[in-house]
Amino acid sequence: MPLVAVAALLGLAVAAGAAKPKYDSSISLKTAPEGDEFVFRGRVRSEQPRCKRRRRVEVTAGHDFSARGTILEGVTRTDRRGRYELRVEAEQNTLGGYRAKTPRKARKRHVCKGARTPVVPF
Repeated sequence: MPLVAVAALLGLAVAAGAAKPKYDSSISLKTAPEGDEFVFRGRVRSEQPRCKRRRRVEVTAGHDFSARGTILEGVTRTDRRGRYELRVEAEQNTLGGYRAKTPRKARKRHVCKGARTPVVPF
């Protein structure tokens, strides 16, 4: 019986020591009208190169605290350098500005923390 208790304690110690390292991320957003399209460009940055590649980026219009909430303008992914571009065939919104965010991403050996920009006026 004591051997089982020791084995259980060793198992807990190994599981506690196996936590994945977490890496911070940051994201930028620039907006520009180009003809009939509205273009969103930016970059995801992180000290871990794998936290830049193929990150999902969501661009929303409006403020979180607004009575009307936010509207999803579009979703894209970053390239291998962490850059993204989203083209939307629409006019500027009347909700007050834009925000980009990238959600948390858990990988096999590490975790990429999520990030979001402040509201960018148009």
